[in-house]
Amino acid sequence: MDEMYLREATKEDCNILFEWVNDSVTRQNSFNSEVITYDKHCEWFNNSLKNCQRVQLILEKNNIALGQIRFDFDVNYLEAEVSYSIAPKYRLNGYGTKIIKLGVEYIQKNYPSVCMIKGKVKPGNIGSYRSFINNKFLETYRSLEFHISKEKQM
Repeated sequence: MDEMYLREATKEDCNILFEWVNDSVTRQNSFNSEVITYDKHCEWFNNSLKNCQRVQLILEKNNIALGQIRFDFDVNYLEAEVSYSIAPKYRLNGYGTKIIKLGVEYIQKNYPSVCMIKGKVKPGNIGSYRSFINNKFLETYRSLEFHISKEKQM
């Protein structure tokens, strides 16, 4: 069977997700670009699996993990924020679009109270931006920041 599908993440996924999260392109496209230690990752991941306001899913095809997608819910389960990544060796195959599509379908089926899903994309991450647009996500606004260097003020 060559179909892609989502399954819930388990504790056995900790190591592969650790590999993916510290990939240089993943770090570059993350809002926090610092490298993550194994201990911090394991602590975060184990807490994630217990978090009732989060669902973490793995995209697979032929029992091979291709990517991960996570949804964080608000307290009323009306909104969810989505975050995803594709395994480095499977990028540039349209899997970003596919994982978002399957993820949205999963939320519609399993969390029917959710009426909005939001995704954030770092400027320059054209692939993720297109994956969201391909799934009919609408760009509602752009966030701009100005960082003041404390060193120059002293």
